[in-house]
Amino acid sequence: MCGIAGIILDDNVSMSRINIDRCLSAMLFMLRSRGPEASKTHRIMNGRGILGHTRLRVSDPSSEADQPFLTKAEKGVLVFNGEI
Repeated sequence: MCGIAGIILDDNVSMSRINIDRCLSAMLFMLRSRGPEASKTHRIMNGRGILGHTRLRVSDPSSEADQPFLTKAEKGVLVFNGEI
């Protein structure tokens, strides 16, 4: 079980980077029971969005599976709840 959260801002919305971080932190805090072992975020869309993930390490206790996953060039990002 994991928790996924994200914020994507419309071009007409003005919100500081600090406020976006605080909002996502509050969202992930509410999901802490779904993934208390790890929590990470990643900015997307030139800072107009942010994705977050909390992780419950059940079947894979390593930190290599912590999310969000980034492509090698860091142009793609993925958060999901499941196993591959």
